[in-house]
Amino acid sequence: MKILIISPYLPYPLNSGGNQAVFAMIDYLRKKQDITFITTIHRNNKKHFHALQSLWPDVHFHPYYNSPNERMVHTVLAHYGGEPDTYTYRLLQKIERSVGRKMRRRRAAMTVQDAKRAKSSLNQYFSHCLSVSFLEFVSKEIQTGHYDIVQAEFYDLLPLAHIMPRTQTSVFVHHEIRFVRNQDEANQFPDQNILDSYFLETEKAQELAALEKFTHIITLSETDKQILKKELRNPRIHTSPAIIYSLKDTQFMSTSSELVFVGSEEHYPNRDAVEWFCREIAPLVKQPFTLHVVGKWSSRIKEQLRECPFLNFTGFVEDLSAFIRGKVMIVPIRIGSGIRMKILESIAAKTPFITTAKGVEGLDFQDKKECLIANDAHKFAEAIDFLLQNENLQESLQANAFVKLMTQYNPKNMLEQRNLLYEYIYTASHQNDHS
Repeated sequence: MKILIISPYLPYPLNSGGNQAVFAMIDYLRKKQDITFITTIHRNNKKHFHALQSLWPDVHFHPYYNSPNERMVHTVLAHYGGEPDTYTYRLLQKIERSVGRKMRRRRAAMTVQDAKRAKSSLNQYFSHCLSVSFLEFVSKEIQTGHYDIVQAEFYDLLPLAHIMPRTQTSVFVHHEIRFVRNQDEANQFPDQNILDSYFLETEKAQELAALEKFTHIITLSETDKQILKKELRNPRIHTSPAIIYSLKDTQFMSTSSELVFVGSEEHYPNRDAVEWFCREIAPLVKQPFTLHVVGKWSSRIKEQLRECPFLNFTGFVEDLSAFIRGKVMIVPIRIGSGIRMKILESIAAKTPFITTAKGVEGLDFQDKKECLIANDAHKFAEAIDFLLQNENLQESLQANAFVKLMTQYNPKNMLEQRNLLYEYIYTASHQNDHS
């Protein structure tokens, strides 16, 4: 069947949970179905886009160039390997950098509590929109491509529901329910004002209204599915977990002092987790330790966390599995929905992990059996001390978690289940056409 998949993010390199989820799914489906992929391309990810084209010769790529100047000159320059370098483009870049600097200085002057509200997704309510050119680009492809299924990925593309033809079978993959994340973030505010409540309810209503327009919805966890079933009239909600792309044959290694956190600053729940750990959990930990933070973090945030000398910001790590082995993964997540790929990465690398109930939400890993779960700063610190001093427990937890990963979340089984789900959706849509 012909499937059009639209993602706002290029799923390569595999430097985020979202990238891993989309990459693994398309990498499997391209051998089973006729896949066309639309994603956004800009100057900073062109080389990764070309690398992905080489990896997926059987996928039809329809890239959207997000700079008007870049789109205008791309047809000519593509034949010569050139880069857009017009005066207008350079001027707009300077304006963008200037505005960015002013915004960073303003945020730096805020109090910690003001910053929580300013950085939350709730505060970005009015900025969530798609450009006219992008909508026209996607709409034209849907109308001319004659696809059996059109699938949109991530909350950013939820508004595509409003341009889907009524006869088009459409799927939305909800990696993270935004109204759940918004409420989690609002719970971290020192107080909730009338505007917070307005944003919470208004954005939730818009999210649900858009979801109702998709023919089918896929969530990454049964927890998210049940949340949406209570809110939506649409009964066609399915669960299809994201998976770790590849499992390597690794051996368990214990540690008495090494912790690791995986996630970039760009995803606010990660920033909240690291800040909460540094300011409230770490001072209570008695055992000497180093926390390695993997992912992209700005120098500004590193400076704000300079009072935490035990932090080691590593940036991007080429072989994540090898790096996190011999450490204890911590997942002090308080915000979000979906599933935390960092937990699956930890288990695949045979690394024990400590998490909150929110962090392990949607995954069937139990406290003291496959992991340690702690929901407040004191208990989280106690769990770290206890696990770092108990190598036998480290090995037992990771072994139990790995068994469950291979039985309940086996990558090959999960991917084939997703493929069978598309077969079901295709069959159901054709039955409706003839009824």
